[in-house]
Amino acid sequence: MADLRFLAQVKAWWKKESIQGKNNMHTFQLKLQNLKKCIKVWNKLKFGKIFEEKFKLEGKMQEIQKHIIALEG
Repeated sequence: MADLRFLAQVKAWWKKESIQGKNNMHTFQLKLQNLKKCIKVWNKLKFGKIFEEKFKLEGKMQEIQKHIIALEG
């Protein structure tokens, strides 16, 4: 299920910018580029650097597995 607050935020970002391009398609493209930037910032603030965290946790798991193997041996 989609987060309704996120959808409301996307609508707000979309309406906020009064971007005018050379034509309707260009304006649409510019608005999409701006929306992408807003979503990237939101994502980083909301979730942080999840891939870095995943990498750290995988390293910890490997250390635990090595420890378990050493105990068994």
